[in-house]
Amino acid sequence: MARYDVTSTQALNLRRRLLSEQNRDIIVGADELRESHGLSVLRSEPTPARDSAVDPGAIDS
Repeated sequence: MARYDVTSTQALNLRRRLLSEQNRDIIVGADELRESHGLSVLRSEPTPARDSAVDPGAIDS
């Protein structure tokens, strides 16, 4: 295995890029999962049924 000398800034930039790519993969995977279950990928506004299931008093308050 080759050894490379890198500065801390280069190491941080590489880590940021790798994390960014991982986050993008996670988001794409989540969107694909939602679509496969017939769920909307982009939810522009909350649905009362979903929000009231989380907090039963949300609609009445």
